[in-house]
Amino acid sequence: MHLPRMAYRALLPLVAGSLLPIMSLSPVAATWLNYQSSPVESASVNGISADYNLQQVSFGVNDTDQSKFYFYLTYLNPIKGDQFSAAAHATSGVNIDVNGDGASDYAIQTDPSTPLIGNYIKSAVFVDRTSGIEMFSSKCEVQSFTDLTKSVNWIGFSIKKDCIPFGNTIGVQAFTSVSTDGSASNLRTKLVPNSKMWGVTSPVAVSATTGSQTPFVAMAVPTAPAQNSVAIPSPANPPDDLVALASAESQGVVTIKCGTNQGSGWSARVNLTALMQAQHDKSYVITNAHVVVDCVASRQVEIVLPDQSSVEGTLVITDDVNDLAGIVTTAAIPALDWQGSAPQQGWWEGIIGSPLGFPGVLTEGIVSSISIPTATGTTTAHINPGNSGGPAFDRKGRVVGIATAKYAAAEAFGIFHGTPMMCSKVVQCAAPLKVWDTNLTPTKIASSTPASLLSNNNPSTSLQTDTQNLSYAGEQLLNGAKSILDQSYSTLLDALNKYPSATLELAKLKTVAPKMPTLTGVITTDISVISQFSTQAANFQQMVKAKIDVVALSSKLLVKKFTITCKKGADIKAVTGAAPKCPAGFTLKATKVAATKL
Repeated sequence: MHLPRMAYRALLPLVAGSLLPIMSLSPVAATWLNYQSSPVESASVNGISADYNLQQVSFGVNDTDQSKFYFYLTYLNPIKGDQFSAAAHATSGVNIDVNGDGASDYAIQTDPSTPLIGNYIKSAVFVDRTSGIEMFSSKCEVQSFTDLTKSVNWIGFSIKKDCIPFGNTIGVQAFTSVSTDGSASNLRTKLVPNSKMWGVTSPVAVSATTGSQTPFVAMAVPTAPAQNSVAIPSPANPPDDLVALASAESQGVVTIKCGTNQGSGWSARVNLTALMQAQHDKSYVITNAHVVVDCVASRQVEIVLPDQSSVEGTLVITDDVNDLAGIVTTAAIPALDWQGSAPQQGWWEGIIGSPLGFPGVLTEGIVSSISIPTATGTTTAHINPGNSGGPAFDRKGRVVGIATAKYAAAEAFGIFHGTPMMCSKVVQCAAPLKVWDTNLTPTKIASSTPASLLSNNNPSTSLQTDTQNLSYAGEQLLNGAKSILDQSYSTLLDALNKYPSATLELAKLKTVAPKMPTLTGVITTDISVISQFSTQAANFQQMVKAKIDVVALSSKLLVKKFTITCKKGADIKAVTGAAPKCPAGFTLKATKVAATKL
């Protein structure tokens, strides 16, 4: 689904009432901070006409009104004004599970008392089932909408996020019920998904404003790819072939123009979000926040590529505290690596950017100082106005920092912000963080660990499908999901080594790991299948984390205690504790050791 970048801005209501003359919010006419879609279920239900053949349900949070959750139901045919009226004996809506038990706690559904008209929002019906009895309630303000001025096949619903106790995960199931004979007694229902609730993540939205402590956020940010840290050979030495390195590195470096401001940027190797891929974005460019400060309102910047052609870039997020920003673009810019071993004082370092507006200028020097805790450093490589946002890289071309400033009263005294700062806001990084890894060699699993319990069970290693027919977005989404699954298995293996007493409990997780999708070669079908797999991989990652947290807590509660037997004449008493003592008048009789779980 192509999602245009321009954010929807609703008109102010002119009159009060159940039918508000406000333009409805199309799922393709908003900028989404979070947008997820269930798998398509095209099978029809006997007795239900094609007009009521529900296909898919989607969930979203947009940047226009982050106080609401939006749900979209997609049908096979275009929506009609009287489709869900009392006369049609038809209704449609979403069941919502907030406590994770798989049953509907609440529902939002169409109001049969008023028809759908034009491109307007109207009141919907809120249903509360938490008491065990289905009750129509005015507790929550809920709305429904579509766009009858166009031939659209969707109907939308909205609900305030603070109205019911939403958690980080919501169970969602769309439904449509319609009479088969024109009476209210013979109803047929189609559910999507048909078998069970569809789990969606519902992150707390970040206000799209600017400020010294609050970032501008337009949509969810990409994730860092899984990457093992490796030692840099002879890091103090200049590159073996600086000409070749500079040529390759320059292909990933761009000039950023925002009004009268001009700086540099570079394409980071990340896993783009599903939304970004649906928008046909291909690159995520990192720069300094101060370079794009005047473009926060419009979100549009100009990116000048290495061949000096210009493309549009869309501002995703700014992090004023760390002076960083992320930009997406549909241009395919070669991505640069940015994770690896931590730089040290004395390393060779290069900087490429557009100082004073001259693109692709290379300067070199050494890392003159480094602070691992604050992820900052200084360099003797020259940094000048226009370099801001460009990459500072090691002898292998891996970006270790972002050129940010210089001391005006000194020469060869440039400042760079380390790539770990990206993980604060502009990129979502998995733990343990190895952007600047102080261990210069990868962690190895000892042969005596129970890793064999998971060997050959990671489904991402068994992909045999030919992906050459996939679109770029589909291939990137698949690779991102595989990366998440790999991270989950790596985390699980680490936990198996750390908590051997929980081996069997942890190993059970492999039975619920998502399976690699079977691709058909039909792009639209494969994108839907891969999207489902991506969601499953993310859910599995959260499941692994939650289980490990429980195991870790349990291991802390396993405390060694001592039980002693005390005697006073014929009176015998057992005393248990970390350092047990006999009561006054009692003498120690015997001691034994036991491990007791508190």
